[in-house]
Amino acid sequence: MLLSPRYLLLSLGLYPTIKALLQSVSEAREEGYRRIKLKIKPGLPTDYLAEVHTTFPDQCLSWDANGSFSEENMKELVALAALNPHSIEQPFPPDRLDLAAKFKRRAPTARVCLDEGVAAIGHLHTALQLGALDELNIKPGRVGGIDTAISLAKQCQQEGIQTWVGGMFECGIGRVANLRFAGCIPDALAHDLSPSERYFEEDLIASPPTMDLDDTIRLPEKPVEVLESQIDKFLLQHTRLTCC
Repeated sequence: MLLSPRYLLLSLGLYPTIKALLQSVSEAREEGYRRIKLKIKPGLPTDYLAEVHTTFPDQCLSWDANGSFSEENMKELVALAALNPHSIEQPFPPDRLDLAAKFKRRAPTARVCLDEGVAAIGHLHTALQLGALDELNIKPGRVGGIDTAISLAKQCQQEGIQTWVGGMFECGIGRVANLRFAGCIPDALAHDLSPSERYFEEDLIASPPTMDLDDTIRLPEKPVEVLESQIDKFLLQHTRLTCC
């Protein structure tokens, strides 16, 4: 079964030079990623992001601030929004939905995606009332599980808010669960659910999902086979490290 929609998002971190950032974006494009998310923070050189947009004008680029901006940085963020990224994720701390709403008033064409700021259905209702978001990144592990994730997705669908599923460095077990949930959100542009092999040399399941060259990911048709020998191996390593 193919994940629907087919495209995956890749999140890239902060890089010491523009050259290193451009190289990483180029490699991600070669791997087939259609949507790329760049980490940002206050005080980045003005040409850091502009160079990526200029070099890859056809690339769908989003930014993720991980709540690093404050009211003092509002003017800087408004200026950066002129580069017109697809969305800016979690620009302000989770408890400052008011600043996200204020930013949207200052930069009306900017799309705000919330992540850490919405950990429960009540947070989503507050964000909606404030007009503080255009998208929601749902991470089932962060919001307490699939039940809450489904409730958030349903509420966003009713309100016309785009949603997509994010990952948290899961091994194959968690990644398959998140992929199956993502398959229930057919109108997402892309999901941040790269194969677990990108982060782990060894996995806890047999035949973990892999990404094809056209940016599709194929889910296992059979129940996941957990490798008990791998669990025993890593448990033993952890025990040794703890005892030492």
